[in-house]
Amino acid sequence: MIKCKIELEVKNPNKVLKAIEPENRGYVECHIENDKLLCFWESKNINNFLRTFDDLISAIMLSNSLL
Repeated sequence: MIKCKIELEVKNPNKVLKAIEPENRGYVECHIENDKLLCFWESKNINNFLRTFDDLISAIMLSNSLL
């Protein structure tokens, strides 16, 4: 099992969280803590882990750039 936790500083964490939540529901658990976006997920294999990571980071980057 691969487990991941990332902590990100984004322009407006509440708006980014709201933007990425529908796509990541059921795959990635995200919340705001100390004005930072925290995301957690688990995967049974590296391919799924990397796909989830890529999708999550792409969505965060897009959301953050539009704010």
